[in-house]
Parts: sequence; C-alpha cells; structure tokens
Amino acid sequence: MISTEGGMGSRKELTAAATDALLKFDGLSQQDVERLVIGAYRARGYDVRPIRVAGEDDEGDPLLTKEAQRMLLQCKHWKTRKVGEMPVRELYGAMAAHSATGGILISSGTFTLEATRFAGFGGIELIDGAKLRALLQRRPAQEGDSTSVRSVAG
Repeated sequence: MISTEGGMGSRKELTAAATDALLKFDGLSQQDVERLVIGAYRARGYDVRPIRVAGEDDEGDPLLTKEAQRMLLQCKHWKTRKVGEMPVRELYGAMAAHSATGGILISSGTFTLEATRFAGFGGIELIDGAKLRALLQRRPAQEGDSTSVRSVAG
C-alpha cells in the first residue's frame, strides 16, 4: 500500500485506493504522477529525497537511492504526446550534476526512436503511459526481484 504519510516536503503520497481511482483517468497532473511513482519506488525499498536547487524555493527532482543506485526522477513532459531526444539529454546532464547512476523519465505519451537510443546510452529508463500503469499496478511481492531499475531502451 502506498502511504499518505511522509513524502517529500509538502508532497504527499496517495493510498492504494486513490492510486487505483487515478489510474482510471487520463487527466493526471505531473504532481499526481510523481507522487504515485515515488510511492511505487518506496514500496520497493528506495529512499526518496528531493534535490535542492540553489537559488530556487521549490524542491527539485526526486532522487531515489537504494544501495549503490542513485536514480534521478523526472515527470516533466507528462502532457507531451511524443518526447524527443532533448529532454532525455537534459536528464542525462542533471544526472551528471547530481552524481546519479541512472535516471527515470516519465511521460503519458511515447518516446521517439532517438530518445530511446539516447536513453539506452545514458542509463535512463523511459516510462510511457502504458508502462506507468503497469508499474503502479504491480505489487512488489508479485514481482520477485523487481527492485533494480533497468533501462528499457529497445
């Protein structure tokens, strides 16, 4: 179950029931998606902390850590129908700036071939709408060892 306690600063996670309800709608906000994904990764044993960006009041992108993994999460192109290579390159640069070992880029749309190729090079997992629903509907006990994040470049 995804808890409603804790979270990142003022961000709160959604319960499993709320997650199920949200998955029935395509109108999810970027913040809702981020909360759901954070909850899914916390359920898999990841520690989630926001990255503070100097000179900004807002919390930055979440950093997911577990053992030696440091994954930077971005849901910035949630409403984009087809995400190109540039946002993947930008995430790669942010990963380098924060010493992340990998990244996760989430969109409700799809990713171009160029974005997928660069993601494979950069150790970035691309999650489109269909993969997001699958991620959120799985339960860790049913997945076996699903705690490792891997690139889905095809």
